[in-house]
Amino acid sequence: MTDSSEDGLAAAVALAGRAGRYALDELGGLVVGDLDRPTPCTDWDVASVVTHLADVVDALTGLLATAQLNLPGPPGWPVGDPVARTRERVQDLLEQLQTAGRRGSHDLQADGAAPAAHAAAIEFTVHGWDVAAARGRACQLPPDLAEDVLALASELLDDASRGTSFAARVDPGADASPVERLVTFLGRDAAQWTRTAGARVAS
Repeated sequence: MTDSSEDGLAAAVALAGRAGRYALDELGGLVVGDLDRPTPCTDWDVASVVTHLADVVDALTGLLATAQLNLPGPPGWPVGDPVARTRERVQDLLEQLQTAGRRGSHDLQADGAAPAAHAAAIEFTVHGWDVAAARGRACQLPPDLAEDVLALASELLDDASRGTSFAARVDPGADASPVERLVTFLGRDAAQWTRTAGARVAS
């Protein structure tokens, strides 16, 4: 791994860390009564998004270890405390990425580290926002995080590479905020959820 690629890995791990802290904060605000709330993910409630995020983290942990990604299927029925389990898995992956970032080219996980960090940054941010939006907090995603993740996602995802992971992009509108540009790029109807958040603030 060259110096430039090590710098790239450090930046990827740092962005994943910021995204992970955002997701952990939003997950930490959930209560039992939130789990059946609808989310921007069609047909998925909060419990489904949280369970899916745990499955994604497991897949990214495998990517970090083997440099091979096995995408998860649809989320199953939540068992036990899905929020606590997901928070624990997110934290574990962040710690593993930090370790891989410190070791750089000397780490056996180096080949999978940057792709895992890139994917984690996107997944943590968008699913953190899904959970936030369900609670009327669609406008609370830090704009600088949204801008940085959108720059990354724009490099990695085009219409052909989305597969079943992300819906087709939505037009964000001419005056869209950084948050709206990010989530519409990832297939969410930002306007529906930011209007809901604004109405809650106004009330």
